[in-house]
Amino acid sequence: GRRPVPAIDLPGVLLSIRPERLGLAGRQPYAALLVDVLLASGRRRALIERLAEMPDADADVRRWLETARTSELQRALAAGDLAGAGAVWDGLVRSESPDELKTLVTARVAALANSPSRQRVWRQWLLRANAKLADLTIAPAVRAELKRIESALGLDKEAVRRPGGE
Repeated sequence: GRRPVPAIDLPGVLLSIRPERLGLAGRQPYAALLVDVLLASGRRRALIERLAEMPDADADVRRWLETARTSELQRALAAGDLAGAGAVWDGLVRSESPDELKTLVTARVAALANSPSRQRVWRQWLLRANAKLADLTIAPAVRAELKRIESALGLDKEAVRRPGGE
């Protein structure tokens, strides 16, 4: 008789490969295979993490990363998952994606911050991003959203009352 063929954890095998150890010529097919296998296995977050850490990412890898992030963001938004949406949003606004996309996803995540407790969570994401985005063109939009959320939470009034507060 035939011996059973052991199951292979293809996503696990691919994730065990360190892309920085591949030559430039090997990274493109590795990334394409990674996208196919991890999407098919439902491991979107692992895909995003791995693509984000790929050295010398070419245009295809950046596009796949942007697509994976946008897809994961949509999933989080549909589920009402502010923490998940915030994590994906943070990666998107710091990426090379177009400012139009960054502005759109900022507005979509902001819509989830529809209660004081969610606004406080969203404010924390905005504060962290604001500290990292100082010279990027999306920074004014993030600062404007931060100001809007702080106003909704009544924090802008506190800042005025604090000595030297801003």
